[in-house]
Amino acid sequence: MPQATSWERHVPIMNAHTLGRWSVAVVVGCGFAMLFAATGCNEPTATSESNTPGTPGPAKTDAFHFHYNVTINNLEPGAQARVWLPVAQTNHDQDVQLEGVEVPGEHDVYDEGKFDNQVIYFEAAANDNGEIPIKVAYQVVRKELTAESGEEVVDEELANFLAPSRFVPNDEKLLYQVVGDKRPEGEGEELADELYNAVYRWMEYGKPKDKAWGRGDSVYACDARIGNCTDFHSLFISMCRVLKLPAKFEIGFMLPEDGAEGEVGGYHCWAKFAHEGRWVAVDISEADKDATMKDYYFGSLTPNRVTFTTGRDLQLSPPPAAGEVNFLVYPYVEVEGKEHKDFAKDFRFVRLD
Repeated sequence: MPQATSWERHVPIMNAHTLGRWSVAVVVGCGFAMLFAATGCNEPTATSESNTPGTPGPAKTDAFHFHYNVTINNLEPGAQARVWLPVAQTNHDQDVQLEGVEVPGEHDVYDEGKFDNQVIYFEAAANDNGEIPIKVAYQVVRKELTAESGEEVVDEELANFLAPSRFVPNDEKLLYQVVGDKRPEGEGEELADELYNAVYRWMEYGKPKDKAWGRGDSVYACDARIGNCTDFHSLFISMCRVLKLPAKFEIGFMLPEDGAEGEVGGYHCWAKFAHEGRWVAVDISEADKDATMKDYYFGSLTPNRVTFTTGRDLQLSPPPAAGEVNFLVYPYVEVEGKEHKDFAKDFRFVRLD
């Protein structure tokens, strides 16, 4: 395992500065390390009398265990892999406790260099089946977001959320292709609403086999007019930034609204824009799936979700051979300096009583 040198290193199980936040026990056995952490919070419970999203009343909350289970596969037995995993953190929108980490051998937790994400890093050899198993467990309490309850904007961070990224360019051609010849003239929330509706009209949710959906490519989304959540929100963010409206990308997972436990099929993402000192959320792809929620998803997010990372072109530590990573929600894996994309996922949730 390489030691951190020039990289800023954050290791909760060893860093004394984190002990006020983490109560830690480490158990090592059978080739696995388990990290148990607690923040001093009481066992959360879901709000059983919460209102339906979009109706008057107190904000809804959701409380659950989230199991991030992945098996990296199709490796040669004994092949050495470098693995980076996203880490869900407590923030304005959610309270997160990291309950356990099971990976072969030792692991470290590093700070990502651009957007203050946290990333688990480890190196491991594939087992006799050509696999590397991963299990990370969380306890999450997530609150419903509204336009009035969004996180406060930190002015020093805004430059990151106005700058283009590899697949999210600040390209006026995209804007005019979607909205027509007349440049939008509003500001703040009014402007964002116009762009939200423009993307809603322009895009269709879908995953056609012959299209390059799913990498959050604004140019692709503008031309193909069909894609998943990454494509919807990348196009929206590009258009916001062209008009000097700061906007950011968040990605994690969305749970079914109902059910005590079950499977989570894959990732989900959304966007936020800055308005009057707060971040205001939009979820245009979910609005496309359910037109009755279109007005709600401009400014609000349901609580049945968890954020793992923010931003694009992430600067992971230690640096991958490929350099910056487009976004991080599934494991990023390199073998002999090349990305390895094969894995089986088994994400699951169990709601708290």
